[in-house]
Amino acid sequence: MGGEEGFSRASPIEYVRPDLPPVLLIHGDRDETVPVSIATRFHVALQAAGAASELEVYAGLGHADYLFAALSQERPRLVADIAAFVRRHT
Repeated sequence: MGGEEGFSRASPIEYVRPDLPPVLLIHGDRDETVPVSIATRFHVALQAAGAASELEVYAGLGHADYLFAALSQERPRLVADIAAFVRRHT
């Protein structure tokens, strides 16, 4: 990324605009890698720009916990949430 001066160019919030396709953000509230506040700010910025955005916060889960859970659950919440989002926007 070219050091700290390149951080903003790597951030999705820098590319928010109203004509984006619908965005589904999924985040665990116990994420210690990327704080949930970053997803919340991104979601708010998308909505403020007029882009369709939904934020699902998974209680008690960390950075990739919901991905690994989806591999072992019979009816993974992650898959259900993605499928419902796609149905709503197609």
